[in-house]
Amino acid sequence: MIPSTPDLANVLSRLERLEKQNRRWKGAVLFVLLIFGTALSMGAAQPPAKVDPPAKVNRVEEVQAKRFLLLDNKGKVRADLVMSGFGQPALLLYDEKGTERISILLEKDGNPRISGVVHEEGAPVFQAWDSNGKLLLKLPK
Repeated sequence: MIPSTPDLANVLSRLERLEKQNRRWKGAVLFVLLIFGTALSMGAAQPPAKVDPPAKVNRVEEVQAKRFLLLDNKGKVRADLVMSGFGQPALLLYDEKGTERISILLEKDGNPRISGVVHEEGAPVFQAWDSNGKLLLKLPK
């Protein structure tokens, strides 16, 4: 049986829509990998600051707050874990100048969003290494 013209047009329309969705997913995944790589490279760029252990450790089962701020040694906010204005959680990471570089949050409708800002020095880089120190993946190449 040969499909009629309206059925063929419908199939072609659906195929085109699926191909567009596929391209969007590929782009979104690449963007998330690049942002994740930026976060990793920012963390790997400097050795961790030496922190003196507290004299006494207070252990608690649960901590509740509406906002957590992570400050650097100079008292500047470097990370902010907060509930957004529309009631969804958000994690914001800032550079040493106070510029927001990466945000991970849930949109109003509950969809996740990861976004980042490229440093003035160039594009973000994503690198993955194995346990032996061998470079497995570098984006962009």
